[in-house]
Amino acid sequence: MESPIITLKSSLSVDDAVAAVEAATVAAGFGIQARHDVNATMAKKGVEFESSVRIIEMCEPNFAKSMLSLDINIAAAMPCRISIYAKDGQTYLATIAPQAMLTMFDAADGADVANAVQDVLVGIMEKAC
Repeated sequence: MESPIITLKSSLSVDDAVAAVEAATVAAGFGIQARHDVNATMAKKGVEFESSVRIIEMCEPNFAKSMLSLDINIAAAMPCRISIYAKDGQTYLATIAPQAMLTMFDAADGADVANAVQDVLVGIMEKAC
């Protein structure tokens, strides 16, 4: 079985990769639901974390409706997310493969939608590499 996590290396800095992901997300017709600066959130609680970590949450309403119509429990895994982080001086982008998430739910009929969403997410990530 393939890894449920899709990870790509980026030649950009974390901040530049975040900007590229955001631009590619909008260009792909997805809306940005939230932006998380994990380091800033942790720092507010007095916790320092050395590596930069950001998370962009995105959604496309038609895809979301299709998946929720199959199994409303899929809401627990929504919206789609792409994480951007630094590790050993390298920037990475990662997302959970929508195809892999289908196995967690009663949504086997959602393979076509999951494949389409996965293609879009990988495309967004590739534009930030």
